[in-house]
Amino acid sequence: MVWVVCGVCGVVFLAAVVLWTAPRWAVAWIAARAPGCVYAVRTPDRVVALTIDDGPDGITTPAILNVLRAHDAHATFFLISSRVAGNETTVRALVADGHELGNHMTHDEPSVCLTPTAFHA
Repeated sequence: MVWVVCGVCGVVFLAAVVLWTAPRWAVAWIAARAPGCVYAVRTPDRVVALTIDDGPDGITTPAILNVLRAHDAHATFFLISSRVAGNETTVRALVADGHELGNHMTHDEPSVCLTPTAFHA
């Protein structure tokens, strides 16, 4: 019984290390199977790509914008289109500040559960 528990703990620890450290070989393996996606770009600068999902929100999105402005930083905001109505001023501020906008569907739902026709719609 002790060996089973130790084995399970070891597997969980190893999985956590692999996921936490994002080893380059794993990224290369995934990228080879999806050649149309960019997973990494070599750069001489130390940079971070910051993405914000499920906006816009009239309270948190402006607060995030203030922090980004204070640090002269930019992000990609993935917006849920049904949340744009009523937050047009916030969306305009995202664009005016030079942030990138991405589509995060019309409703907050797991897209992997949608049929291809529903996903396209």
